[in-house]
Amino acid sequence: MALSYSLHVGNKAHSLSTVAKVSGASKHNLRKYKSEEYNKDNIVQLIGNDNILNDVKQIYHQEFDVAVKEYNSKQLRNDRKIDDYIKHVSEQKQNDVAVEIIIQIGDRDFWKNKNSLEKREMTQVFEKQLKSLRLACPNFKVANAVIHYDESSPHLHIIGVPVASGYKKGLSKRCAKTRVFTQYSLSDLQDKMRSMAQLQMQSCILLNSDFREGLKPKEQGRPFNMTKQQLTKFNQEKEKRLLEVNELTDNINSLMSQIKALQAQIDNLEDIKTKKEKEYHQRIDLFQGFVDKHMNEAIELRDKIKSLKKDYEDINNNIEIAQNKLISVQNDIKNIKDRKVSLNTEKLKIEEDINVLEEKKESLSNQNDKLENWYKENVPKIKSWQQVQNRLKIELQSIFSESTKQFHKILALYDNAIIDKDNAIKLSNEVNEFYKNKVSEVKLPENISKPLKEKVNNIIENETEEVKQFIHRKRGR
Repeated sequence: MALSYSLHVGNKAHSLSTVAKVSGASKHNLRKYKSEEYNKDNIVQLIGNDNILNDVKQIYHQEFDVAVKEYNSKQLRNDRKIDDYIKHVSEQKQNDVAVEIIIQIGDRDFWKNKNSLEKREMTQVFEKQLKSLRLACPNFKVANAVIHYDESSPHLHIIGVPVASGYKKGLSKRCAKTRVFTQYSLSDLQDKMRSMAQLQMQSCILLNSDFREGLKPKEQGRPFNMTKQQLTKFNQEKEKRLLEVNELTDNINSLMSQIKALQAQIDNLEDIKTKKEKEYHQRIDLFQGFVDKHMNEAIELRDKIKSLKKDYEDINNNIEIAQNKLISVQNDIKNIKDRKVSLNTEKLKIEEDINVLEEKKESLSNQNDKLENWYKENVPKIKSWQQVQNRLKIELQSIFSESTKQFHKILALYDNAIIDKDNAIKLSNEVNEFYKNKVSEVKLPENISKPLKEKVNNIIENETEEVKQFIHRKRGR
């Protein structure tokens, strides 16, 4: 028989959009209602404690405390700071506080004739499904997981927090259901989990004969949210099942009476047993030879059973390794696809940059050609200007050298008291005027000689000033 498989993410009326709704889910999932319809002994808790809201709050502290602290440190106004992030999400109503996932394998018709031992085999399957979910959807942080065996079909309730990061504005890390569970990612997750369930159901020994056809193909339909009509039909069916339970209880009582009668017969048979024991001891020796003869066969059979058991365990381990490897490969394929898109975008950007650089290169090449042509055309002029400048420098340096010698002679005459201060200053002024006139007489193009002439005149002026300063410093002589 092919089994149905469903993985449903709670939405709309069944979403956990507020703290109050998380508390309500805690009462339902952990069977905290005082009603005969709920039996806490028929649930198996795989993850979490007896308060789902506290489990969710613990995930919030682990995942968001650092991001909230960083965000608050950047706020200048206290009214923009976030004191309690889970309360903030609940009040904003822009996102769900938590997300519930329900996984069910097999419908009511499949499970209606199965006993409790057969149903309880699903515990190991749901444990493996939980591991597969963590690998396939690492951004969904599981806070609590509970198996329900007290309804028409065994199913697993998983409550967790969807976590997304990398935001540029506001909190860098947030609770984000719509970002973690998109239409594409949810469909991909359902396909992965269905593939894992196909392998994981093979470990059920009691159910294996009923599972030859595997899981039914994926169907498009409503998620696992009951309408009012469906709930009414479900309650009616449940009442029928309760009547069946009452009938079975009466049958059990009848069987208990039969057991008492059988017990009396057993007591009588004990007496017969005592008599037969003597006969048994007499016959045991006869059977001992038969036992010894087949003992080796029994030992071989026992060893074979142990070997088969070990092979069975190894197969289960290999199945688990294959499951994990399959999820890892699927994740790698997705990452490679994302990387391919990114590389294509980078390639287009690089090609655009190359085109811009080629245009700049062509422009610079044209400018370089123009400069080279200008240089070739003006080389004779440049060389001529350089020769003129060199000749001018030599001529002006000669004038400057002669003026310096005259200033030194004046200083020597004054220093040796041959002339007085007034005559020394008068002579230095005359030397200044004389050599400035000589500089002005140098005949060269104005645009070439003017800067050099001004420079030499400034130097001569400075020499004249130094002579005056030297004379003034020796006034007391």
